[in-house]
Amino acid sequence: KDNSSFARRQQERIKRQEKERIRKLESHIKSISSVTSDRTKSSYKPSILVPDDEIDKYPTYICPRCKTRQREFFSVATAPRQFDGPAGYLAFYFAIYVLASLFIFGLEEGWPALECVYFAVITLTTAGLGDYVPTTNGAKLICSVFIYFGVA
Repeated sequence: KDNSSFARRQQERIKRQEKERIRKLESHIKSISSVTSDRTKSSYKPSILVPDDEIDKYPTYICPRCKTRQREFFSVATAPRQFDGPAGYLAFYFAIYVLASLFIFGLEEGWPALECVYFAVITLTTAGLGDYVPTTNGAKLICSVFIYFGVA
């Protein structure tokens, strides 16, 4: 009897909270609709998004959709070239190698993240200390691929 009365009180409390949320939402919608009906759509649109003193400093363009002058940021063609040198590619390759080790050996062997990174570094440097060794056949196969790509 105590459990059923507790459950009934809990359901009544939840219903009251839902009704209060609906009431707040309805009042919020009414307040928004009264504000937006007073303004026109063009009053929201700024005419220039770039200040006059920055027009000569930075490249700008006119947006075809909203007809405003905006600052031009880099595109795919003008993006910074962080992989121009070999060090950028090496860092990128190492990051991919360690992340792959985190996902693959973390899921396959159940190792914590730090142990996965340790295993990846030890395998990549071909030290092979033997303190962490893949135990399942699938992990051994994946490890052989990891060794191949680490040495190559």
